[in-house]
Amino acid sequence: MRAAVSVGKRMHRVHVVAEPLSDYVRFECGWAYEHTVKAGEDVRLIVVPGDDWPVALPHYDYWLFDSARLVAMYYDEGGRFVSGELISEPEQIVQANLWRDAAVSASVPYRTIADQLQIHAP
Repeated sequence: MRAAVSVGKRMHRVHVVAEPLSDYVRFECGWAYEHTVKAGEDVRLIVVPGDDWPVALPHYDYWLFDSARLVAMYYDEGGRFVSGELISEPEQIVQANLWRDAAVSASVPYRTIADQLQIHAP
């Protein structure tokens, strides 16, 4: 991550998290985000009460590379990763860019909110 950021690549993610945070989400944030933020990733959170999902955002997990390559992420009912799918339809890629921009606009930088949420590296 640090090497990619040092040559000018931007890496960011937005994670919608429901309060109260589950032990797993607290662990995930502390274990992963504490380290990736230090390496230069722009990690941001949207904190919502319970299941009050942001209206402008879908319940759809995806990775967007260079605003042009879209990978949809699929999970089972227990939240375990099942598979990823490369999406090539231009309309879906444009929509993912719009969702990304809305999510970034509605989010707060991880470091700004981590102490408030009592998230710490294990």
